[in-house]
Amino acid sequence: MKVLKYIGLFATVCVLSAVVAYLLIMYKPAEDISDRHAVYKLPAIELFAEYEDNELTADKKYSGKIISVSGKIVEKEVRSDKSISVILRKEDAFSGVSCVFHNPDQETEALLNFGQQLVIKGRCEGMLIDVVLNNCSIEQ
Repeated sequence: MKVLKYIGLFATVCVLSAVVAYLLIMYKPAEDISDRHAVYKLPAIELFAEYEDNELTADKKYSGKIISVSGKIVEKEVRSDKSISVILRKEDAFSGVSCVFHNPDQETEALLNFGQQLVIKGRCEGMLIDVVLNNCSIEQ
């Protein structure tokens, strides 16, 4: 009986630890990279083309690095967590570069409009359907 009590206590501690770790990861504040230097600067369509040609090679080159891309906004989504995602690509293309802004200020939000030509800096997270840049900011 004593052994079962300790096993139950151990299982409870493990479950609680996992829940706490999950919450810490999910609600970790977004890293501010606006003052960091971009390692690469290129048009969004070129970044996407490199990933489309060879995803493994492009991942080795860009993934985890701060990069700066230029392009025209063709889609905008305001998410429930107040982040904004914009897509840069050719208007006739299916995929492009998704740039995610976490808690953008009003000035940034005002610039994120359909058709706007911008230079955006963010951390490359690799490719899903689009190439994903996270923790984005607009470069002046």
